[in-house]
Amino acid sequence: MSEYWRGDFETGNRAQYSTMFGSTAAVGRTSYPQSNPTPLQGKYCCRIELRPGELHSDGTSRLQLRGIVKAGHSAYFERGEHLWFRYAIMIGAETAIYEAISNPWRAITAWPSVGDGAFSPSKMFCQRISGVDQIYFGGDSGISGANDHLQGTAVSNPQKMVWYEF
Repeated sequence: MSEYWRGDFETGNRAQYSTMFGSTAAVGRTSYPQSNPTPLQGKYCCRIELRPGELHSDGTSRLQLRGIVKAGHSAYFERGEHLWFRYAIMIGAETAIYEAISNPWRAITAWPSVGDGAFSPSKMFCQRISGVDQIYFGGDSGISGANDHLQGTAVSNPQKMVWYEF
């Protein structure tokens, strides 16, 4: 086995990612501090701050990093490939988690099946449902524009300023 891609921000910038897009204001506020209060590893992290009402040109409230580019492929992952992921997230102290948000909701990360991200059968997202904050797994079943479906709970009542590794 060999490492396919790494996006740990140890470059001190977003050089490991092919694209960053979303709210122009949020892009301008993205930083790569060395003084992360509780580092998971290394010395850099990425701090993303998206404020209410900040919209991308498509009308969605988001800031997105894309990391994997496969030249000559319409899909990021091909049928029959065997891939393993390691992913970690810390929810900031000031982050608000809201009751059910209409689709698309607070996606943390997604593994799209096509280059433009139109289909994301596998996602992680943070949402409050029935008064309980949770980090969920879900996806759109590979159908563009379809509502995402819950596939499982990863963490119930996640604490802020704590690392969660998957």
